[in-house]
Amino acid sequence: MKRKLKQFWETKKGGITIISLVIVLTLLLQLLLAFYVSGRGIYPDATPEGLYTLTESMETLCGALKGEVLITFCDDPDHLLNNYATRYVYIMVQQLAQRFDHIRYETVNVRLDPTAVYQYRTTSASVIEPDDVIISSGGRYRVYAADKFWTKSSEDQTDRFWSYNGEYVLATAMLSVTAITQPYVYFVYGHGEEIYVDEKDEAYAHLLPLSTPSLRGFYDLMLEQGLKVGYLSGDDLKKVPDDCVLLVMNNPKEDYVESDIYALEDNGTTDAIHRYLAEKNGAFMLFLEPGRHLPQLEQFVSHWGIAFTHEQIKDTTNQTGKDTLLWAEYNRSEDEMSYGVYADIADMPNPPRFVMDGSGSVKTTWKTHEGATSSTSNVTAYYSPFLYSAPTAYSYNAQGNLTAEKPRAHELAGLSVRIKTDSVTTDSYFSYVFASACPAMVTDEWLTSTAYGNHDAMFALVRYISRTDEYASMDLGGTSLNSLHMGGKPLVYSEMTDQKNVVYENGMIVKIYEPFTNRSRTIILVFTLVLPVLLVASVGAVVYLRRRR
Repeated sequence: MKRKLKQFWETKKGGITIISLVIVLTLLLQLLLAFYVSGRGIYPDATPEGLYTLTESMETLCGALKGEVLITFCDDPDHLLNNYATRYVYIMVQQLAQRFDHIRYETVNVRLDPTAVYQYRTTSASVIEPDDVIISSGGRYRVYAADKFWTKSSEDQTDRFWSYNGEYVLATAMLSVTAITQPYVYFVYGHGEEIYVDEKDEAYAHLLPLSTPSLRGFYDLMLEQGLKVGYLSGDDLKKVPDDCVLLVMNNPKEDYVESDIYALEDNGTTDAIHRYLAEKNGAFMLFLEPGRHLPQLEQFVSHWGIAFTHEQIKDTTNQTGKDTLLWAEYNRSEDEMSYGVYADIADMPNPPRFVMDGSGSVKTTWKTHEGATSSTSNVTAYYSPFLYSAPTAYSYNAQGNLTAEKPRAHELAGLSVRIKTDSVTTDSYFSYVFASACPAMVTDEWLTSTAYGNHDAMFALVRYISRTDEYASMDLGGTSLNSLHMGGKPLVYSEMTDQKNVVYENGMIVKIYEPFTNRSRTIILVFTLVLPVLLVASVGAVVYLRRRR
C-alpha cells in the first residue's frame, strides 16, 4: 500500500492532486475557523477604546439579573456586523449570551418577516426598523434604535458619536424589564366600580357578581401587555402591593371617606394611592362618568393638575343621529406627552377614529400645563390633554342647559406625569395619572372593534404608563457628570468613518490610529486568505520537484 502511494505521489498527476487537496483543505479550514469565531463571538479587541471588551461591572450586573432576558436584533448577522451602530451591540450581546444562561439573543429579518416582531409594536401603526434592538422578559419589553447605545454631541450643526454607552443602556433596559418578576394591574372595587372578573380565576370567584361583561376587552388588553390582573378593595386599601405597575378605578359611584386629619399617619385610600405614585413611581387611571360628584377623589386628582368639569359634551354635527356620540380627536402637539403616546396613530393620513359615548370633559387646575408639585427643584409635573372633542361640540350642565353660546373643542381626557430627577445621577423617575370623563370608552362596543382607534390608543397608553424604570450603576456610564465613566467609553475620534484617528494633547499629536482603508482591507485579505494558500502551494511545488529529481 505504501509503495502504491509513493508511486502515485511521484507521478505528475499525483503531485498536482495532493497539492490541490492541501489547498482546498486549507481554504476549508480557514472558512470553518472564521465561521466558528463569528458564531462563538470570539473577536480580538483591537479598538483603542476597548469597545469589544466587557467591563467587570457589566458582568457583575448581568449575573445578578432577576429573570431571563431575550435580546432580539431585527436584521441578519451579516448586516448587523456591517453596520457600525449595531456591530458593537451585537458582539457585546453575543459575549453576554456565552457567559450567562439567562441571557439569550436572536436575529430576525424584519424586512422579510415583519410579523415576527408585531408583539413589540406600541400600536398597529408602529414600525420596527432593521436597526432596532428589542430587550424583553416575559411580557415586558423595550425597543431601542441602534444609535441609542451611543452618546451624541452636536458640533458644526452635525451629530457625532462621542462615546459608546452600550453597556449602560443595555443594562438599564434589562434591569427595567426584569425589575418586577410578574407585574400586576389592580382594579379597585368596593364603591360601585365596574370591573371584569374571569370565571376561571378561582382566586377572585367571590367577585364574579360584580363582573361587567362589556369590560372583557379592557381586561384582555391588560393581558396583552403581559400584566396579570388583580383586585383590591378600596375600603381596605392601606398599601398598594409592590408588584403593582398600574392601578385602575373604573367609574366609582360612591366617594371614599376622607382621611382623618388628626391621625398620626395617612391611612385613607387616596393617601395609599398617593404614596404609591410618589414613592413607587406608579400609574393610576380614573374613569368617572359626567355629572357625578365625588369630592374626595376629585380633590386627589386635582393635586395632579386634573379637574372634572361635570359637563356633558354633545355634538349634533357628527352625522350619527346621536349627539352624545363623539369622534374624539388626538393631541397633535409634538411638544406634549399625549402625542408621544400615540404619535404613530395621530400621524397617519387617515387615523382611525376614537369613539367617546356620553362623555364629559376635564381641564387642568394649573395656570399652565406645567405645575410645581414639590418645594424642591428636582420634582416637576406636566399635564397634557389626551383627547379633544371636535370644535363643533357644545357643553351642557346637569340641568341640560348650554354653558356657552359658541361651540369649541373640549378636553375629554387628560394625562399628568410627575418627574422626579435624582440629584446625583440625573436619572428620571415617572409617575402617571390618567383621568377620563367617559367610562364607555373602554367598553367592548368601542374597544374591541378594529374599525376604531380605541384599542390602539389605550394599548399605547397602558404600555406607556405601566413601564418600570431601573437604572444601571454609574460604574457603567450614563450621562450624569457624577458617572464614574460618563457616557461609557469615549471614542478616540468622534466620527465612525474611514479617516485617520488622531489624538491630541496640548495641541500636539501624541498618537495616530490608522483606519481600515480599502488598501488596509486588501492587505488583510491577502495575508489572511490568499497568502496561506500560496504558501502551501509553493511548499507543495518545491516538495514535488525535489521528489521528481
